[in-house]
Amino acid sequence: DYKLAIHGKDYSLDDMEHQILRKMNEPRIHFAIVCASIGCPPLLDEAFTTDRLERQLTERTITFFSNPDKFRIDPDKNTVRLSPIMDWYKDDFGK
Repeated sequence: DYKLAIHGKDYSLDDMEHQILRKMNEPRIHFAIVCASIGCPPLLDEAFTTDRLERQLTERTITFFSNPDKFRIDPDKNTVRLSPIMDWYKDDFGK
């Protein structure tokens, strides 16, 4: 398991996701984190930066919900199909 030292503490990618990013209470982060699973968002072609972060998170969220493989409403069947991300991290999205 590869770890990266940040401020003198070693973090794995899993540690960064769960101990740092998820604790920020920003549910849009899940549309930016790429876990290489079919249900996950595609990799962004630019780095996330502080001056662009708000725009980047909003764009990633819009892109995610615009993809019918991630989110689909079928009014004829009265159903909504959601990506597994919505179930995996349901507590992060609130009620």
